[in-house]
Amino acid sequence: MINIIDIQQAIWDTLNSSEYTVVDYIEFNTIEPPYIRMGDLYVDDDSIKNKEGLRCEQYVNLYSTYKGKKEILNMIDDVNELMMNLQIDGYKVYVARGTQHILQDTDRKTIFTNRDSQVKYYHALLKYEIYIG
Repeated sequence: MINIIDIQQAIWDTLNSSEYTVVDYIEFNTIEPPYIRMGDLYVDDDSIKNKEGLRCEQYVNLYSTYKGKKEILNMIDDVNELMMNLQIDGYKVYVARGTQHILQDTDRKTIFTNRDSQVKYYHALLKYEIYIG
């Protein structure tokens, strides 16, 4: 049986080989960007008659307060390269990039203060489809 903990651990280890801080859960406003947050994981059975398999969707969130998109684009490239080389011991793994969005947002904690004091940041949402068999 393919263990979901092993999948998450492999993704965690892969992302942690980047130069950025990686978190799974974070209290709002407790860490300064740039950082990577592991997002949601969805798992479906992808077994065939004689072989067990899983199809997973892993979401990865990237955050940057760099003025301009240079840092967030570099982060996307780094994470894409790492995820395309994902390995899980004992299994064949195929990773496909899904949709990738870059959003500009503001720190909601300061929404009721003067607009000029709001912290603007880039948030990239990356989706990967991972086939394990």
